[in-house]
Amino acid sequence: MAFHIHVPKPLHGWKAFFNEISVIVIGVLIALALEAIVEWAHWQHKAEDGKERLKVELHQLAFYAAEQIATAPCVQTQLNVLESHLLASKATMDAVPLVQNGFISTPVWTPLRPWPAQTWDALQQDGTTSHMSPKLQWSLGRIYQLTSLMRRRNDQTEDAQARLRLASQPVELTPEIRASLLQDIWSQSNRSESGAEISSQIIARIRIAGLAPSGEEIDAALIKRNYLSESYVQLCKQNGLPVADWKAVVAKVRLPAFGQ
Repeated sequence: MAFHIHVPKPLHGWKAFFNEISVIVIGVLIALALEAIVEWAHWQHKAEDGKERLKVELHQLAFYAAEQIATAPCVQTQLNVLESHLLASKATMDAVPLVQNGFISTPVWTPLRPWPAQTWDALQQDGTTSHMSPKLQWSLGRIYQLTSLMRRRNDQTEDAQARLRLASQPVELTPEIRASLLQDIWSQSNRSESGAEISSQIIARIRIAGLAPSGEEIDAALIKRNYLSESYVQLCKQNGLPVADWKAVVAKVRLPAFGQ
């Protein structure tokens, strides 16, 4: 018996050739589109999850910012008293009592908070933030620039507090020591005032991002005892020192439009 081998017939004409190519191209495009959709859905999920994770950190920042605003007049009053005391002292320092400020003993209660950015840094490193909306990226970027400023100011405040402890000692008050302590007091005053201004912008920007806690939540946090001591707001009130209405201060903030 003879065997017959059927050889595939070649395509006849350009029309058949392009039909075959079209099928292949369409298949590739569909595969790429499906892959792009899966990738897009993956990053959208990560971006939404990232926003929820950021909300926890931003709520903490909003509390710290409100505390900075509320205690600014309290800090300023203490600095004014310390300045008057220093100027009234003669050749020997009339020692002032120290108060506990976290782990530091100092003549002045001043909020020293960590101003965290770990979640933001992690989301930037894994690329999640680049898949958020441009407006949200812009708002968050500005918020964390400002919190970075506050962390640096903390370092300066801690250094000044350590030097101001000298006011608790009956040391010889030379002109150099008096001038140095006055400079620290004035620097602290400027940091407190500008810190309140920066903090009001932080809260305003967190609100624009749609990730701010309610005013009631912040108020509750401001009077809550922390793991070191009573809240700074409560310490000020208990000692008859003034506190500011942080809500009224934030209400006056006017921020530039998106992209400016």
